[in-house]
Amino acid sequence: VKIVETAGSSPKTFVQLFKKAGLITIHKCVSIRHAFSAERYGVDIISLDGFECAGHPGEEDIGNFVLQAKGAMALSKPYVCSGGVGTGQQLAA
Repeated sequence: VKIVETAGSSPKTFVQLFKKAGLITIHKCVSIRHAFSAERYGVDIISLDGFECAGHPGEEDIGNFVLQAKGAMALSKPYVCSGGVGTGQQLAA
């Protein structure tokens, strides 16, 4: 497996270690603020999890469709839309 996901705290400690091992790092974020930090630390992909995703440690309570739209405008890294979205039609709606 060439991909690792981090979540729950800053990925800063691990990103360079993963890169040296040839791994792609995805970091789970529940806010744009956290995603900006993850980008600065060098993660390859962001997983944006809106409030509907459940089971994540965030306390931002930002709805998924608001968060995804903000991600599209603000992030420079690719991101995965996660939490309650199964099709492009749902996202477009």
